Amino acid sequence: VRSIQEQTFEDIEIFVVGDGAPPQTASVMAELCQQDPRIRYFPNRKGAGHGELHRAQALNHAQGKFIFYCGDDDLWLSHHVATLLPFLEIADFVNTHQVEVCPKGTVTVLDGSFCSEFCQLRMQQKRWNICGPTSVAHSLQAYRKLPHGWQPRPEGALSDLHMWRQWLSQKWCKFHTHSAVTTLHFPSPLRKGWSVEERVTELEEWWTRIASPDFQQWLEDKWHSDWRKRCASVNFFIEMGHALLKHKEYSLAEEAFCKAYEAENQQHIFSTTAQIAAMISQTLLAQNKLQEALHFARQACALDGNNAFYYKLLGKVFFKLQKYEQALENFTYSLQLQENAKLYRNISKCYTQLNNRKKAKEFYKKFRVAKKQR
Repeated sequence: VRSIQEQTFEDIEIFVVGDGAPPQTASVMAELCQQDPRIRYFPNRKGAGHGELHRAQALNHAQGKFIFYCGDDDLWLSHHVATLLPFLEIADFVNTHQVEVCPKGTVTVLDGSFCSEFCQLRMQQKRWNICGPTSVAHSLQAYRKLPHGWQPRPEGALSDLHMWRQWLSQKWCKFHTHSAVTTLHFPSPLRKGWSVEERVTELEEWWTRIASPDFQQWLEDKWHSDWRKRCASVNFFIEMGHALLKHKEYSLAEEAFCKAYEAENQQHIFSTTAQIAAMISQTLLAQNKLQEALHFARQACALDGNNAFYYKLLGKVFFKLQKYEQALENFTYSLQLQENAKLYRNISKCYTQLNNRKKAKEFYKKFRVAKKQR
């Protein structure tokens, strides 16, 4: 609660929502409410799931424009609210990357973005999540437009993910993911068997560390160090795949890129997912596995819509599938992103297959001119 009270942006109301909390919690909260009029305590019996309905009921009393969350085993850095507020003026739903603190004191950052089509599809189709409520904020107006709001999760589902899927299913919802580190998450599954006293002691120790003037720089250094280590295994398989591709060992290259893809998922990083998807598609195309190549080429374009190579690759796959109009569309878009002499020839071939000889000749001439200029 103190990490919320000591935000640099002070004009907030603080709701503490109980979910079967013991009687001593009520006495502690009574004292806190008396000390800080911004705080309001909602005592509740233990509800279904993680008390989602209690959250929904508490939000009915909210007066503010925006909603932030903080788990009982998490901490906010002092600039959390102030950092996200500007983005909430242009988006309905905002999040930062989740920073997880391990029992040994190491930190790791979960990559992923609600703005990414790849992450959106993965969250909607699989039991996979990129952050909990502590890293999230949204407008109250947008929340009230949801079909249900907070509600108990179906059996076997993740509570937070069940809620995020509601947001992801709304076509009107505007998302924004901000890369700043503004919260700390202390995962309970990593602390099985810990007593309440041990959990409190850990939070107090980290609260003291957060107050240090050099904490933010220390945290960013740790984050980047962790990131480099996790990327190392991914980069190893990418480099191996490129080497095998160079020697036309397509089957082995496909295997190496698929391992890089798996490593990214295991390490929860997605900075090179588009590149890996494109490389997998390229190896599959070389082996004439066209439907699989099409899947990965489309994924690469969805992840990075401004990469000319990915659209050129997608055009090649469509051409081999004899879908010449789709091939032409992607070759043309690739050319708009970046001029490439060979694309003129590819476009010419498409027009030839579509029996448009005039256009085929026009683009073949452009190919010859561009080739001479090189």
